[in-house]
Amino acid sequence: MRVSRQDLEHMIVYEDASVIVCHKCPYLAVESANVRQQDLVSLLKNRRLSKREEPYIGVIHRIDQPVEGLIVFAKTRDAAAVLSKQLKEGEMSKDYLALVEKNGPLTSAHNLCHYIKKDEKSNQSVVVEEGTAGAKPARLSFQVLEERARAYLLAIQLDTGRHHQIRVQFAALGHPLLGDEKYGAKPLNGQPLALCANHLSFVHPGSKKRMDFEIEPKNDLFISTKEL
Repeated sequence: MRVSRQDLEHMIVYEDASVIVCHKCPYLAVESANVRQQDLVSLLKNRRLSKREEPYIGVIHRIDQPVEGLIVFAKTRDAAAVLSKQLKEGEMSKDYLALVEKNGPLTSAHNLCHYIKKDEKSNQSVVVEEGTAGAKPARLSFQVLEERARAYLLAIQLDTGRHHQIRVQFAALGHPLLGDEKYGAKPLNGQPLALCANHLSFVHPGSKKRMDFEIEPKNDLFISTKEL
């Protein structure tokens, strides 16, 4: 897909002198080393250049390329330092909505803790035993919001931010995300991954006020397929 200037403007949820909050669409990378591939950071830098602003965009956190949702960037280095500190100290809250395959019962509310390790060659992560070289703890909590015929709708809160964390942990439970063929889900005819970073909360680096943003997923799997 190609993102136009108009598409980019529609992604911007909030902007001021310090931060910019976007609703990233699925399939758009946050950053890419491939100069031929569009990515959100480059698009935002070019937008700032076109407005005769310093083209600085500070990356604080990321969302997987197939995933849609809220992401905040810093527009100054000072703001980036403040937001990065919040992320590291757990003061930034990131919540998700997900649809997972209904392969048997799923506890209505639960905390998950696994150790996961990233495989650089395959760009995948796997659940491993504690103490495995290169393994990192991955923690999240979830609640079942709705039980459907073939899927569960979940609200998920991340405690850590590991590579493909939500995807890996639910695949390990035997409930991969709908459409996530990379982690064992059934094909869904090209539908985007059923995961959305729908809520983001942080303290504004300038005003020091708590800011909360919430969106509705645009993925049709959330909107029009309750028979799933």
